[in-house]
Amino acid sequence: MKIYNYDASGAFLKEADADADPLELDQRQRALLEELTTAASETLRAAVGAVSEDASEDEREAVVAAARDTYAVAIASAQEAACAIEPDTWLVPAFATTIAPPAARDGFYRVFAEGAWTEVPMPAAPPVIEPTHNETIQAQIIALESTVSQRRLREAVLGIDSGWLANLDSQIATLRGELT
Repeated sequence: MKIYNYDASGAFLKEADADADPLELDQRQRALLEELTTAASETLRAAVGAVSEDASEDEREAVVAAARDTYAVAIASAQEAACAIEPDTWLVPAFATTIAPPAARDGFYRVFAEGAWTEVPMPAAPPVIEPTHNETIQAQIIALESTVSQRRLREAVLGIDSGWLANLDSQIATLRGELT
């Protein structure tokens, strides 16, 4: 049996196979197995009981062996029949249903609510907002300032930075001059 999973908001997630209820299936298999094995046991007892008291030991053993073979076949058939039982009850977990959703369509998503599937239009993409000139400049300044580390400052103080910090300061000053 197919089930259809959805999230907490009801939006369709995936299709899956439901699991059979193991308790229900086990009860039905046990009942059938018990019925068939009881019948096989009674047949075995009847066959053994039907052996004449006048029969020789070899005749008794032959009848009992045949009855045991018949019993073994009956038990094997009973087990096979029990395994072939199809479940009547399926486990449907939370956030799942056996109701199939409609086919997927572009621009819509499927939502399960109040016992039925509906199609909801996907929201429009938010408009792309281009950064202003000042925002672009500010981002460049922040990127340049983030390159300053303790090591770079120590090198600048010791005079071994080859003018790196002074160059960085002039770039930042130039950018600040472009702000409006």
